[in-house]
Amino acid sequence: MHARAGDFELAGQEFLQAFQEDARAQYLVEAARAFEKAGDSVQAVILYTRYLESDPGGAAVQEARAHRARLQAELIAERELALRGARAHEADSYAGAAIVLRTEGKFAEAAAQFELAYQASLDVEYLFLEAEVLLRGRQHADARALYARYLREAPEGVHAERARSRQGELASLERRAQQDAERARQSAPAADAVDESADHGAGLRRWGMVTGGLGLLTLGVSAGLYLRASSLEDAGQGTSSAANARDARRHAYGVAGAGGALVLVGVVLYVKGESASDDDRGVTLVPAIGPESAGLGLWGRF
Repeated sequence: MHARAGDFELAGQEFLQAFQEDARAQYLVEAARAFEKAGDSVQAVILYTRYLESDPGGAAVQEARAHRARLQAELIAERELALRGARAHEADSYAGAAIVLRTEGKFAEAAAQFELAYQASLDVEYLFLEAEVLLRGRQHADARALYARYLREAPEGVHAERARSRQGELASLERRAQQDAERARQSAPAADAVDESADHGAGLRRWGMVTGGLGLLTLGVSAGLYLRASSLEDAGQGTSSAANARDARRHAYGVAGAGGALVLVGVVLYVKGESASDDDRGVTLVPAIGPESAGLGLWGRF
């Protein structure tokens, strides 16, 4: 027999051929033993299972169950080892890319590669490396969270003490940032006062332009009245025309005075807006009306 000669695989094939010719369950268990000795664990498990299904009360049932269980455990262990090897190789690739990116100063991208390396291998040391890269990239909140995650998964890890030290440093930085923010918040009213002063100056300039524009428009109206008065004088058709001409000329002078006053006020307001300060904000327009003219007066400190 080939089994005695040491050719266990061929012996297994012969037992299977014998089973095809004479369906005795004993041939199955013999074939399973031969394939097991040949190192073909998968085929041996299949044949032990066929034997147990064909002859559940057979003489070799206990042996078949024991051998099948042992071979199945070995196969699972081999698959896990192969998978770990493949994952370790994948993780090494990600880690290599992360190191290159870190050297180039691309810290966020490097951190992402270290995270992929951790996902591939479940090696917690990649979490520490990811946190270190984020710290160099000044992403302090994310780095602190990763240090905490590393310590949860490996409280006694190789870098545990360093991770705790980094957490303390980041906590101090966070407290200082909060204190700076509080000081900035407390000093905000002073900044608001400066802004209000700037807004006041802009408002004065806007009012100056509006008032000056209105004054120019008023001067245009006075010019029209003056032209009308001249037209009535040129007509020269009696005392009523002369009286109307005088009235029109008087009105023209009054409107011109008001327009000039408005232009003056507009100029002063604009200049005042340019040099507005906290101490110089009192400006008041006072109407001035006379028998021959009307206008506005400016009251305040300049």
